[in-house]
Amino acid sequence: MSKTLYINGLFLAQKQTGVQVVAYEMCQALHKLGWHVVCLMPDVEIEDSYSPNFEVVKLAGHTGHIWEQTTLRRYLKKIGSPLFINLFGLGVVGYKNQVVSVHDIAYSINPKWFGWSYRTVYGLLLPILTRQARKVLTVSEFSKREIIKEYSISSDKIVIVSPAPKNRPHSEVEPGVEGKYVIAVSSIDPRKNFEMLIKAFVRRPDDGVKLVVVGGANKVFGDTIIDNTDNRIEFLGRVSDERLDALYRNATLYVCSSLYEGFGIPALEAMQHGCPVAVSDIEVFHEVLGDNAVYFDPTNPDDIAEKITDALSKNYDENDRNALVEYSKRYNMDYSAEKLTKELEKLL
Repeated sequence: MSKTLYINGLFLAQKQTGVQVVAYEMCQALHKLGWHVVCLMPDVEIEDSYSPNFEVVKLAGHTGHIWEQTTLRRYLKKIGSPLFINLFGLGVVGYKNQVVSVHDIAYSINPKWFGWSYRTVYGLLLPILTRQARKVLTVSEFSKREIIKEYSISSDKIVIVSPAPKNRPHSEVEPGVEGKYVIAVSSIDPRKNFEMLIKAFVRRPDDGVKLVVVGGANKVFGDTIIDNTDNRIEFLGRVSDERLDALYRNATLYVCSSLYEGFGIPALEAMQHGCPVAVSDIEVFHEVLGDNAVYFDPTNPDDIAEKITDALSKNYDENDRNALVEYSKRYNMDYSAEKLTKELEKLL
């Protein structure tokens, strides 16, 4: 193929969380398909967790969203205004030959979930960018409907390219947690509803099962203060890919109490390991997970506690766990990259 794709590489300067992982994995998959992927990023160090197999070009001058609107804009015009792909970040206001991504519109659904600067910047710029861009990428039918309603743009302009679970290296690393445990994997931010999950978990009888929370706080989100005095609950913070693989592999159950999501990759990551899942009864989880999850009311701690206990009491045999693994394979980054490729070829 050897056609060049210029991609917003702002994510390479940030730690890997959900949206950064999706952007990075897509760049790897596009390179694998034969595209000459060129990620443009500020002149800063690439985060240690990335090992790009594609070309990275650093552009000196500013960082973050200011870099996008100044340094990046000048460079794109200098090289002839090529098609520019934003898998992460905002994009360049006033630059029409681009594709932008909107994973969800959580900042608009509940502004209090986010810090003032984040919700202000996204609230001002995303409506402009979605109107100006040639295509808008999103991750689910649910998010597509939300975007159409929020920005009043045509359905034909929006392309659904589903993310996929990351293929983490299998290793002999130990999970570092003794006994049976339920795992929750997410950034610690208000919409993830951890306060309610913890309230629910402490109401459960002490059956020897722990709750293990993996993930760190992010400054773009509003304050999340979690009061935890129960020794059955452990916060591990960020962990290595190898340890996360081990934690999924040895977990008895994965749980997610989010109030709002655009997709929900960690649930699929758990299913990759044959781990049963219990999640919030919200529209997008039904779209992505179907009948392969236990659902609870995320606003009701008694229902959360009851459904977790019900899920833990089920006898998941090898066939059940293999069925979860097979279902998770429906979401594959190579397939998603092929779908995106067909869309990009129409624009070149």
